[in-house]
Amino acid sequence: MSALCRIAAAFAWLWAARHLSTEWRVNEQYHYAWGVLPLALWMCSWRPLAYGEKRPRLAHGIATLAAFTFLLGELLRWHDPLWRLTGGLLFGGAAAFTAAMLLARGGWLALRSRLFPLAFAATALPWPVPLELAVTQRLLHLVSTGATTCANLLGTAATQRGNIIEVRGGLVGIEAACSGVQSLQASLMAALFFGEFLALPTARRLALLALGAACALAINFARVLALTLLTAAHGEAAALAHHDTIGLAATLATFLLLYVAGRVLARVQNAPLQTSNSELRTPNSEPSPVQSSEFEVQSSEFKTASLAIVLTPLLVWLWFTASAEKSPPPSTPRWQPAITQISPGWQAITFPPGPREAALLRYTRREGLRLLSPSGQPAWLVHFWWEPENSLPGPAFTHTPALCLPWAGWAPRGPAEPITLHIAGSDFPALAARFEQEGVALCAIQILSAAGQIQTPETDPARLGARLPRLTQLWRAPRHQVDEELLLYLPPGPDPAHPYAEAEAALAAALGK
Repeated sequence: MSALCRIAAAFAWLWAARHLSTEWRVNEQYHYAWGVLPLALWMCSWRPLAYGEKRPRLAHGIATLAAFTFLLGELLRWHDPLWRLTGGLLFGGAAAFTAAMLLARGGWLALRSRLFPLAFAATALPWPVPLELAVTQRLLHLVSTGATTCANLLGTAATQRGNIIEVRGGLVGIEAACSGVQSLQASLMAALFFGEFLALPTARRLALLALGAACALAINFARVLALTLLTAAHGEAAALAHHDTIGLAATLATFLLLYVAGRVLARVQNAPLQTSNSELRTPNSEPSPVQSSEFEVQSSEFKTASLAIVLTPLLVWLWFTASAEKSPPPSTPRWQPAITQISPGWQAITFPPGPREAALLRYTRREGLRLLSPSGQPAWLVHFWWEPENSLPGPAFTHTPALCLPWAGWAPRGPAEPITLHIAGSDFPALAARFEQEGVALCAIQILSAAGQIQTPETDPARLGARLPRLTQLWRAPRHQVDEELLLYLPPGPDPAHPYAEAEAALAAALGK
């Protein structure tokens, strides 16, 4: 295999890992993914590469498909970088190109000897959002209910409020990572690794996977219960100080128990894996002249796919640079909500961002205000602004209440709908969505600005049908970069004839209109 092919494969893996690293860094439940690719690479050294009849034509077809997949992922990265399909496409392109190299070098036997490390590497991919939301919400409810019940049985008064446990010392917020999905995902990765490391038969590997899932959920439940009791005894500050330590101990305990269980399932130390297939060749074996000439026919086309993968980021960058909108983005935000300009009669306090929010959105400025109207109506306003060189591509399809609020346990009540707010004689096109949690209703309103102009929302990003048509826009220009965003959360208005009158009043008060 030529040096260009090796360079293309290495580049594809590094580029995919670079994109996925944002999720690994900011999302606590995917911290384990940093070790997945090094482990997969280490696995490749456990067995010698097997050699069989080469499949150059099939390899060329898969390499071409890999290059196209990688290109599609890079285009989507510019349009919608937070969509998890983006990382899946980049990863899929790298994995498919590696499989093509193996087929070209040693046929099916070569691919089979490296198939498990390739499949294992996929455990670093974040789960699709609908699946993760469904699992997380069920686990959140299960863990919070179980921890509340056990705390009461142990003599500590505890009350469950959604995904929050209230005790004498304060509140215990059970986030997505604390739901058990973090331990579940990491345990599945560890069970797969130990199953391969100990060379377990298939049935025992499946048993180890099931045991890992049960073990992870049990240990995570103990983690949440410990935090609840700690909060009740010593307050929220003590629980926060020991949160990461308890989480790390829970993860290490899960890995240790899985290794011990794997050794028990193995019973005795397995001998090193050996291959007895008569078709296997040693790495020094030379291919037959027919196989060699057949590969030479396809080698130039295979190198074309390699070159396409290496040049894809540069070509996509040139395409979007040449076709981007020429309107200069504003150098200062058009909206500047602040306590100092709050309307008379209103009250406001600031609230800070979470660390995940800052790392994921990469905004330049953020203001968060908790508002209280003269009649006692609460509202929460969040304002984001991105510098011209740091605009957020397509947040209407990435950062939106319809996708973010379900993580906090809010269930959507119908699709989001385009509305128009009237504030101080100006029209504000917006997207409104309604949510509910334990009988409490909430209305979320999103306003976007691109190139200094308020954008009219056209679709509901929470519905899958709004995602798929977006793929057809990847080849079109210009690309819309949103530079400013307003998010308003408040109870639904009581007047059906004017359901957004309170939202208009809150925005006018916060923006000094």
